Amino acid sequence: MANTVLEEDAKIGSDTIIHANATIAYACVIGDRCIIKSGAVIGMEGFGFAQDQKQKSYRVPQLGNVIIGNDVVIGANCTIDRATFNSTHIKDGCKFDNQVHIAHNTTVGEDGLIAAQCGIAGSTNIGKRIRCSGQTGIIDHLEISDDCVFVQRAAALSDVKKPGIYAGNPLLPMRQWFKNAAILKQLEELKKTVTRLERNAKK
Repeated sequence: MANTVLEEDAKIGSDTIIHANATIAYACVIGDRCIIKSGAVIGMEGFGFAQDQKQKSYRVPQLGNVIIGNDVVIGANCTIDRATFNSTHIKDGCKFDNQVHIAHNTTVGEDGLIAAQCGIAGSTNIGKRIRCSGQTGIIDHLEISDDCVFVQRAAALSDVKKPGIYAGNPLLPMRQWFKNAAILKQLEELKKTVTRLERNAKK
């Protein structure tokens, strides 16, 4: 559609729709039957800088690409960064809401569902059928199991090795997180009780 940008050597599969003002950068690959919504940017440089001894930053060229599989939906204003080397991969069947950011060298496995304002840092490998609710954050260089569900602004700060439903920051199995959240509401009363018990113990 209007004002789309397809750079040199970009490859677009059959029956794929690219909406207005989307950008597909050089050498990126989009599969069949995909929908790339307005303002999405596929294949810009990732956030790659190296510092010298004086903490001055220098750009590290990002020489890879992005490969998007078949039947993928990329929401409006999503950004998917090209790899430093090799490829950033979005596998078949993934569906992204608006304003999702996927950093360089990341892989998102088949049939992932990622809601608005999620951010996934670089070089993380995510298994099949991930489910991320809004504002989920996943740091770099992690391994995330198949069949994980992240809710309640989940923040994955270490590998997640088992399928399950996880919540919060720090990331916990959802049942444990809800128990902790219930206790959190009572902290003021618990503090008063502990203070009273300490006073009584000193008498």
